[in-house]
Amino acid sequence: RVLAAYSGGIPSTPDEFESAVRQYHENKVGGFESFQVLLREYPETSDFFSNTLPLIVSVALQLPALADEEFGPPARPLCEYANNCYRDQNPEHQAEFLHPSDPEYPGLPILRYGADPPVLHLSRKLVLCLVANMFLCTFT
Repeated sequence: RVLAAYSGGIPSTPDEFESAVRQYHENKVGGFESFQVLLREYPETSDFFSNTLPLIVSVALQLPALADEEFGPPARPLCEYANNCYRDQNPEHQAEFLHPSDPEYPGLPILRYGADPPVLHLSRKLVLCLVANMFLCTFT
């Protein structure tokens, strides 16, 4: 859904940016008023939509590939319905697809359901990617 929100191009106004975030964020997202004031009041932010946001979006979209690179690809295909799956109790469906509650569900070990690693080492590239995703409100 994040990719679809930015596939038509990078937003060029605060309103377009807010609309893009609302396309993939399930919960109500606030704070856009402050963001708009920041862009209006400070002239040094004039290149945000032409330079900064395109970089943030391109880095954020690298998350699946970077996670696979650092932690390995998923063992089975991911269920497209994730937490909203209505077939997750079906043994055949469970054997075929991964769900967020599965221990082998891909992602950051510290963020996985029920995981408890004592130490987590992340590359700078992955940390940059996570921060970009946080800015874009991709984590619900």
